[in-house]
Amino acid sequence: MPPVFIPIRIQAEDTDNTDGDSNYAVMTGGVTTSAVGEPNAVNADGNAYADFVGPSGETLTFNIDVPEAGEYELAVSYALSRNNDAVASERNRPLRLEVNDQLVDRMFDLRSTSPEGNNNASDFTTFAERTIIVQLQEGQNSVSFTSNGLSGPNVDYLEIRKPALGSQVIQGEELFLSPEPDLTPDGIDTNRPVTTANIVSLNDTFRVGAEEASYLDWAFGNVDAYGEFVYQAPVAGTYSMTVTYASSSGRPLDLSLVEGSGLTSIGTFAFAETTPALYMPDDLDDLPSGVTTSTPAATQWEGWTTENSNSR
Repeated sequence: MPPVFIPIRIQAEDTDNTDGDSNYAVMTGGVTTSAVGEPNAVNADGNAYADFVGPSGETLTFNIDVPEAGEYELAVSYALSRNNDAVASERNRPLRLEVNDQLVDRMFDLRSTSPEGNNNASDFTTFAERTIIVQLQEGQNSVSFTSNGLSGPNVDYLEIRKPALGSQVIQGEELFLSPEPDLTPDGIDTNRPVTTANIVSLNDTFRVGAEEASYLDWAFGNVDAYGEFVYQAPVAGTYSMTVTYASSSGRPLDLSLVEGSGLTSIGTFAFAETTPALYMPDDLDDLPSGVTTSTPAATQWEGWTTENSNSR
């Protein structure tokens, strides 16, 4: 039996490696540690947190040592208040997320953690986790969060865990697609995997904010188009499926279970119109030459959000 992986929790304020375990944080560009006795640290693990001060160019990096390569769940604990308005509307301070210097998500959403109705914009006392599954290499790894336009929340810790049994991430561009992708400007009625490497040849606008800077552009106006994937359930039961998407209008898609040559309907994803992103990040200079984005204003196509469905 393989050894059980014990979760690793790194406090954001743990900026030295005096214990020699190679698990520690590094702050650059202006990120600071909260002051002793800071009221917003009352609920933070260790009673301290990392504070993003300016709007851009500040980085909090966690150095992690894991015993073997594979999938791991990253859980970042953070706090972010709500807006000081009549409805205590939600805020969002996305950060650029990189693992081992490779872009994972240019706009890793970190939304308000304060309870609904609390419109005290100075209240950062409620901490919550946002998780993501990533690939780590054996030994030393780095996970960095960088502000790129809207500063960042107060970050408490990063915890590294093994994903829950049955968890699996499938990128949209990895699906088996029909019809066959036509990677030309005339192929809009086919399902097309979009990357920064092929977007120029498609003569289209690259939609910033997708995980791993790639996504599936669904066939426009083609009712016969579909995408298919295989999932091996470890045990029988009910599973939750979460799809990340962006759309300028409601574009529902049916979800079906393939059984031999037949289909069994499971449900429908509504895929409603998404809200435009609050901003366009200011770190787009790493995109290949010729790539067009929605700058200066973000649209619904940068408003990536999620929808859930349960299936047996």
